[in-house]
Amino acid sequence: MIIIKLYTGGCGVIVYNKDHTRILLGKRTDGAGWCIAGGKREDNETPSETARRELKEEFGLDVSIENMKYLGKIYSKTIIKGEYTNVISNIFYTDKFNGNITPQESEIS
Repeated sequence: MIIIKLYTGGCGVIVYNKDHTRILLGKRTDGAGWCIAGGKREDNETPSETARRELKEEFGLDVSIENMKYLGKIYSKTIIKGEYTNVISNIFYTDKFNGNITPQESEIS
């Protein structure tokens, strides 16, 4: 029997280029494939604040909350610390950001 946990505090942001022909993806260093910027919500943090923070931490890009649009929630399955986990995440998108892409080497190769 497999017990699968449910985590509902995920947040992420899809980053488009100006003409919406490309999105930013990072290859995960844990071997779990490709991903958008995102992660777990911290205490007293709104979903948009989480998405903004994760984009800065993982890719080095700044975005104002006003320049992010809410897309909706997605459901995914992943492995977190060796355990199968169902994740429900709030997803935002933007094409207005500042900075140069600088992957966080511990998470993004």
